[in-house]
Amino acid sequence: HGRGIPGRPARATRDFGRGPGEWAAVRWKAQRISGGPARGGIPGGRGPGKVGDVPLGDEVSWRTLLDQAAGPVALLDLRGWVAYANPAMCGMLGRTAVELVRSDPRDLTHPDDPAVDAAAIGRLVDGAADSFEVEKRSLRPDGRVIWALLTCSLIRTAGEPAFVLAQVHDVTERREAALRWQRTVAHAPIGMALLDLEGRWTEVNDRFCELVGRRREE
Repeated sequence: HGRGIPGRPARATRDFGRGPGEWAAVRWKAQRISGGPARGGIPGGRGPGKVGDVPLGDEVSWRTLLDQAAGPVALLDLRGWVAYANPAMCGMLGRTAVELVRSDPRDLTHPDDPAVDAAAIGRLVDGAADSFEVEKRSLRPDGRVIWALLTCSLIRTAGEPAFVLAQVHDVTERREAALRWQRTVAHAPIGMALLDLEGRWTEVNDRFCELVGRRREE
């Protein structure tokens, strides 16, 4: 359940049934869209690197919806370059939409991560996959590193591949928490180990290996 604040996204958690006896807790954000109800539609392209203004029904354009979306969203061309970024995306990366559109993806990405997953985009274009997910680090102008989870799918216009829609989630906090936990386990003065639900070892520290007289690989 959640309650909205005027002018801000509303957040809520709700249980959804996935199947017989199976439920999933879903956390979501919602924000009012100005300009009337949406009636369905898709983005359209007007030349390389440009995004058209195809209307959703007669009242709300796709750009109005994405501009006011609570979460970061970007449209990429088929090379993986940014063709459009909504305000939430700009805020997360600390850059203007113009800067994102004009920037080489390599300048926005941590040097240890691939800037563009060309093979994954190729699978979308060929119809071998409906979507793909990738986690990568993005660089902000202030020097901060943002871990982002991108869920990407193909947008077609007139039946032809046109853009890749990237829905982005900031997972920096989760990544940093996982790193802190790994460091805690590694440097703990006592033996520590983790097991999965089937009883298999998934992580052990050096002290635990000393206690049982085995190597980590064993």
